[in-house]
Amino acid sequence: MSIQDLFNWISENYGWITLIMVALISGLVELLKIPFKKLTSKIKNEKVRKLANKFIILLAFGIAFGLRYAGSILLPKFIEFTPAISLIEGAFSNLVYALAEGIITPSKAKELATTIQETTADGKIDADDLTKIASKLKKTDKSLTSAEAKFNDLIGKK
Repeated sequence: MSIQDLFNWISENYGWITLIMVALISGLVELLKIPFKKLTSKIKNEKVRKLANKFIILLAFGIAFGLRYAGSILLPKFIEFTPAISLIEGAFSNLVYALAEGIITPSKAKELATTIQETTADGKIDADDLTKIASKLKKTDKSLTSAEAKFNDLIGKK
C-alpha cells in the first residue's frame, strides 16, 4: 500500500473530509517536525535525542484533535467533533509519516489500516481498542518497542 493507495482507501472507507484532515495533519506534522528536530539536535545524548524525536508521533494526535475541534466550530455543517474520528485521523497521519519515512513496509501499512478500521468500526474507542492498536503498532515496528524500553530505562521504570 503506497501513500496514494492509503489516501484512496481512507476516502473510500471514511470519506473525503477525513482524507482532507489526514492530509492537513500530515502536512502540518512535516512542517512542525523541522524546527522540532533542530531543537532536539542540540541534545548530546543520542538515545535521549532519538527518544525526544518520537514526540512527533504524539504531535499528529494533538493536531488531529485540534483540527477536528476547530473544524466542528468553524464548519459544523461538514465536520463533527468525535474523539474516535480524531484518533483515527491521527493514526492514519502517523501511518502516512511511517510510509513516507520508510519506517514500515506497504504491506504492514495495509495491515495496520485494516486493524484501525476493524477496531474503530463501532465509532467508539475504549482502552481495549487503544491497546489493540498499540499492540499491533509495536509488533509492526520494533523501533517502538525499543524506544519504550529505552524510555523506561531512562525514567527508572522496570
